Amino acid sequence: MILTFDCYGTLIDTSPLLEEIGMIAKEGGVSPEKAMSLFPVYEARVMYAEPYCDYDEVVLHALEYLDFDMCCSVFRKEAERAVECIKNYKAFPEVKEILSKMKADGHKLYLMSNSKKELMACHLKELGEPFEYEFLADETHCYKPNLEFFRYAEDRLSLKDKEKREHCHIAEGYFWDIIPATYFRWNTIWVNRSHQQGDERGKGYIEVHDLTGAYEALKNFA
Repeated sequence: MILTFDCYGTLIDTSPLLEEIGMIAKEGGVSPEKAMSLFPVYEARVMYAEPYCDYDEVVLHALEYLDFDMCCSVFRKEAERAVECIKNYKAFPEVKEILSKMKADGHKLYLMSNSKKELMACHLKELGEPFEYEFLADETHCYKPNLEFFRYAEDRLSLKDKEKREHCHIAEGYFWDIIPATYFRWNTIWVNRSHQQGDERGKGYIEVHDLTGAYEALKNFA
């Protein structure tokens, strides 16, 4: 079976970045809570409302917006620190073992991530490099949930020529992955780590709460 995965939030824990931004804010004498709440807003603005740029530049511009919004000069100068934090992301505890099991079972693993090669190289080492190929934003020149990202992967993997049961997309991001995958009628497993509530837009997914659950859920396609 072909298994496509989201990376951040699904396999890799991204929470250290917001924690780092909170620390930068505290050191700079501005509100950590406000900075941590605003950063994802500006990150999304750069990714989806401005011309494409690689993810490290997205982080830089989001930090510049923080300086603008919070009337300070605290964040932009710490862009390298933020990127270094990203490079040091770690996998969730069960992930490496489960990816190894999936691969040993004969599944073909592919990654679909809003990242770039230089950053992903660090995370692939952390994950044990289990993937046949990684579809990244610096190749597609767009960010999920843009449907072009999904169409690009579908074309490269010839998913239209395969039976539906031969492929499943596994992801934590409901807005970024589960909903757009439904437009392509992909099988989906929602790794709902934060116990959010889904809706009808993403209907048809199997809901689990970690990658161990996803591994067990694959039995539904046997």
